[in-house]
Amino acid sequence: MYFQNQRRATVLQSTIRALLFAAGTVAVSAAAIQSAAAQAQTSPESRRYQIPAGPLTQTLGQFVTQSGVSVTASSSLTDGKTSPGLTGTYSITGALSALLQGTGLEAFDQGDGAYVLRVASPAAAATEQTMQKVRVVSAEETGTTEGTRSLTTPGPVAAATGLNLSLRETPQSVTVITRERIDQQSLNSLADIAEQVTGVYYNSRGTPIGGRTLMYARGYEVDSYQIDGVNVPWETLAESERYGHGSLDTAIYDSVTVVRGSTGLMTGAGDPSALMALTRKKPTHELQTSFEATLGSWDHYRLMADVGGPLNASGSLRGRVVAAYDQGDSWVDDYSNDRSVFYGAFEADLGERTLLRLTLEHGTADSKGAPWAEDYGSYFYFDDGVTPMPKSTSTNISPHWSYLNSDRTYASATLEHRFNDDWSATFTYGFGKFNTDMRRGMVNSIPEDGSPVIARLLSLDFNYDTHIVDVRVDGKYRLFGREHDLVVGLNMYRNDQAAPLSVYDDFRGFGYSSASWSNGRLRYTDPDWNAMPGSEADYPYDIDTRQEGAYVATRLRPMDRLSVILGGRITNWEYFYAERATANHDSYVYSDLDYNNEFTPYAGVVVDLTDALSAYASYTQIFKPQEKRDVSGNLLEPEEGDTYELGLKGAWFEGRLNASAAVFESKRNNLGVALRDAEGPILTPNGDQAYSAEDHTEGRGWEIEVAGELTPNWQIQAGYTRFKNEDSAGDVLNPEQPEQQFKLFTQYRPEALSKLSVGGSLRWQDDTAAVAGWGTGNPDFDNLDSYVVVGVNLGYELNEQVSLSLLVNNVLDEEYRVSSYSHSYGAPRSATFSVRARF
Repeated sequence: MYFQNQRRATVLQSTIRALLFAAGTVAVSAAAIQSAAAQAQTSPESRRYQIPAGPLTQTLGQFVTQSGVSVTASSSLTDGKTSPGLTGTYSITGALSALLQGTGLEAFDQGDGAYVLRVASPAAAATEQTMQKVRVVSAEETGTTEGTRSLTTPGPVAAATGLNLSLRETPQSVTVITRERIDQQSLNSLADIAEQVTGVYYNSRGTPIGGRTLMYARGYEVDSYQIDGVNVPWETLAESERYGHGSLDTAIYDSVTVVRGSTGLMTGAGDPSALMALTRKKPTHELQTSFEATLGSWDHYRLMADVGGPLNASGSLRGRVVAAYDQGDSWVDDYSNDRSVFYGAFEADLGERTLLRLTLEHGTADSKGAPWAEDYGSYFYFDDGVTPMPKSTSTNISPHWSYLNSDRTYASATLEHRFNDDWSATFTYGFGKFNTDMRRGMVNSIPEDGSPVIARLLSLDFNYDTHIVDVRVDGKYRLFGREHDLVVGLNMYRNDQAAPLSVYDDFRGFGYSSASWSNGRLRYTDPDWNAMPGSEADYPYDIDTRQEGAYVATRLRPMDRLSVILGGRITNWEYFYAERATANHDSYVYSDLDYNNEFTPYAGVVVDLTDALSAYASYTQIFKPQEKRDVSGNLLEPEEGDTYELGLKGAWFEGRLNASAAVFESKRNNLGVALRDAEGPILTPNGDQAYSAEDHTEGRGWEIEVAGELTPNWQIQAGYTRFKNEDSAGDVLNPEQPEQQFKLFTQYRPEALSKLSVGGSLRWQDDTAAVAGWGTGNPDFDNLDSYVVVGVNLGYELNEQVSLSLLVNNVLDEEYRVSSYSHSYGAPRSATFSVRARF
């Protein structure tokens, strides 16, 4: 199947269809949910609560403060009793019922917002006993962050080891970006989140949608992802990990967890960089509805609707729908983009211990005139000097006719069964489909006469189909008189990629397009696509990738203050690539890689030094097959190595404040390093970039991070990272990545003005430079200075339902380039204003 020159639909048509679909679905679903919830609700006075488990008198005091109602009780009734706490949206009566569960007490409504506690009546006690047959799972157990107003989570983090461990119990560096921070900073895409995560270097060459976005951690590209705890290949999220971060809308996510370092126990093949685990919103037991409208710089606007709640009186059926539409221009000339997302989730309690969850998400992302830059650079210069272009100049030769359009769909079905309070099993099947088509052109070098010397036209059509299966069983067991944890799992995926037609033409003087320099701007003429010698550059190809893995991990507790985590994974990995290698299609290039029974061990030790402070150490191995070839055209052997990490972690205030400090090292062999000489890149016989396999490469660094509640009114999330990656000779392997980064976000709510919130953010990184042999030869262009970007945000709650927020990014209007390979600048000062309503 070949690419068709005619677009399958115009951007306007696809936008209208997406909006009508999302709006219609939200309207119908909201009406259904609201109608059903009206019958299920016992009280309309619902609000969000965040009350940790603890002594009953303490939890009731926090409830009184947050709800404004009066609760009185005799100390003889409350002394010695504990409450499971409360997180989420509840009515007054529902909240009191949840807080008092297991205490043998009930709340009696005296009217006028006053309640008194008393011993539960026999009927209420019987009801509670019946309720306790169904295990109530709190937000702390699930890791939900919605409504907590927190920048951290006391809940479990299973992404690193598969075991449900708290942040302090996990022997690796972990950052959680909660729903609170996403809302406060308007982090509306995965690209926005990546910029804020400690230890992650995010680089955008151009603009987030349509431009090339690169995400690195500890020197290597982030290539491991999860959705709701299930491993997914990056093709499920976007055309590739290099082009999808800006198109993924965060309206559907509760939080994003980033585990830095090697995560091969859970993900199999991959770099020792980071795992990005996306947790989506789930249906709620109580009715909740929220809407958001945003206006911003460069004609940016955004609409979001979120409705969830019970679908029947018992609450055994629950649903949730989320839809968002985002559109705007950019500080870059002739560029605009829009994206939309729809997400629906349905839950059904099939029994007291069995849950079925069905989800569907569909997203689109379209851009016009999007800048795009290849690794060889899109710098412009007159002879030996850099062209003094404004930072808003597009590096494309295609401001009018270029586009990148994509749409993605991901559906999943999950069945959870809890055998008892200790053991449970989960089965998930997922199917993802991604389509994108792109037409782009780029000039690399323009002499003073304005004629193009090197330019490229690119027309691509990609299609991905992904099938995912994940099975896991986890629980607790007793051995030698002590309780331990165990998880056993199997995950697999198959990804099929087809490019029906990819036209890639490197033309020099063919006249398809011309460029000129006028008044500090580049001017282009439209290329003649029909005149392109397509038969000379018609290279359809197919790629099939499969990975299967089985793993087991256990946490042994030989002593009260000592935990030992041991695990291992067996991985089978298969890759098949076929490409037509000549213009007349009479030959093919094949790659067929097959690695079986690759074992990845994992070991970790956590020692509780005090009730709040722990020391840890962890070790694992690296295994990553690669598609890179040497100068003879032979595939390089898989990258292999070891990673180590040592650190301290602390957790205070029932996990509402977390801190960590870590040192880490990774050693790798067979690392593919691009070859280049004085004349340019060294190529394989097929004309691709050639690589050499470097052994004994080492990456070392350290980092510190703190996140959570310093005081009840003051939240902070901050982290510093220092890292260097070197080859066997001691030369820096990736000078284009900063060695040092510091990131900060803080938020304060004055006691005297409890409805007001004031926040600020800061991002700093030090100098970077081009990789040797890949720059322009002009130090002023190749070397990038350090920079700092500051943001401020204000929020005000008009009442319990409606809030306003103002966000100003890059408030100091810092001018900085983000790539030593291209004419790509970071965004100048901008502002957005949002209105949010929650009911």
